[in-house]
Amino acid sequence: MKRLATLLLVMTVVAAQANSQSPATKSEIEALCKTVLCRTPHPIRLKTGEGTFFELPSAPASPIVTGELITVLAGETAFVEGTLKEGRLVDLVAVSKITHPERTLVLSLHQEASIGDGLGMILKITSPFPKVLKYRLGAMGLSDDGLRKTSVCPLFQGKPVYEHWPYPLFQVAAKGFTQIEPTSPAAGECE
Repeated sequence: MKRLATLLLVMTVVAAQANSQSPATKSEIEALCKTVLCRTPHPIRLKTGEGTFFELPSAPASPIVTGELITVLAGETAFVEGTLKEGRLVDLVAVSKITHPERTLVLSLHQEASIGDGLGMILKITSPFPKVLKYRLGAMGLSDDGLRKTSVCPLFQGKPVYEHWPYPLFQVAAKGFTQIEPTSPAAGECE
């Protein structure tokens, strides 16, 4: 758990400082990216107001999945394979394309012109897993120092869930995917 928190902190700091990483941090991330799929560095451009934009010329390479934590940056779509064991989604692994649709979550975070005067964000999540998945979600706005817990709705097999915010987000992070029965009261509750 401590390693997960440390890696999340490193990712947040790296994202905030972009290309001004310390050599130690950069080499640690490069080493990690040799063992897990990391995002390809890409620019992030988000509308922040009347004619103003947040621009990060190149979001740094960083892991998409760390332990049970999935991170998605603005403008990204992530494919994450997992296995259900004892009602929990475990063994999460980011993949570059869908080769096992029966065990791949798809998460996509994009700015949407029709929400919040064009500033809003939509997170779309699709689950192939039977029953219903509950999970926790954190979101990081452009002026946030870290992730803040945000509400989420249950994931039903094959039915996308759309979470939205009226302001720009730099990233979201999801974890704690737990399977519940579709007939349980919790299956109908957003938290």
